[in-house]
Amino acid sequence: MGDNRQKYFRMDASLELATPRDFWNGFHGICMGFKLKTGLTQALTAENIKWQRKIMFLNKLWFGTVLERPLKKVKDEKISVKELRNYYFAKKRNTERGLELKYLYSLTAGKTPRDNFPIIVIQTINGDDLVYSVKDGNRRLAKAVLEGKDKILAYVGDYTSGERTPKNYWIPTSLLMDILYFAKNAYDADNKSLFREYISILRDMLEKSDSAKFELTKRALSPKPYPFRDAVLNALNFPTV
Repeated sequence: MGDNRQKYFRMDASLELATPRDFWNGFHGICMGFKLKTGLTQALTAENIKWQRKIMFLNKLWFGTVLERPLKKVKDEKISVKELRNYYFAKKRNTERGLELKYLYSLTAGKTPRDNFPIIVIQTINGDDLVYSVKDGNRRLAKAVLEGKDKILAYVGDYTSGERTPKNYWIPTSLLMDILYFAKNAYDADNKSLFREYISILRDMLEKSDSAKFELTKRALSPKPYPFRDAVLNALNFPTV
């Protein structure tokens, strides 16, 4: 995994309370269990993404999803800030813009204030262009646009390698265990073809993450030899002892 998080966390602090495993597994649980933020854990832990907290010009940003309001009125697909701004700041749309702002305000009314939290954006290839797409904070970005702002505070992820895809990131222990659960069902049912499919999925995941190899052998699988464990390790060409 990347080491860019070290300046934000004390790596020697309270290991009994929050080991790196517990921290990233817990982070993933919050991202997916509550908010379905697909890929956020991988992006934050990838060794080839450098993160910075800085002010971003809105016109450099793209939305990472299609919000029912106010984005779908513009286009039923991901759009840029420029497209949203051009639509709502066109003549005769002031009333419409005001109604959409009122709607966005209502989503956080009476809740813990979070509109000043930085959004999270990452480099993304869009066609032939390299753009910054929102991973978290699409509503906050839409509100800033409709308010007429030009800048927003963001955590920005830039790739440090030529290939614009996360490399060597944290894969949650629970995800490995879920796949092993279904692989075990196939193994017990003597469904060899299905078992091989699950092994293929595991192999692909292990190729993308050094930490996943450790989590699989030291945590997700029982440390004691038994037929299913040996079958998995043999299929992955891992040592069984």
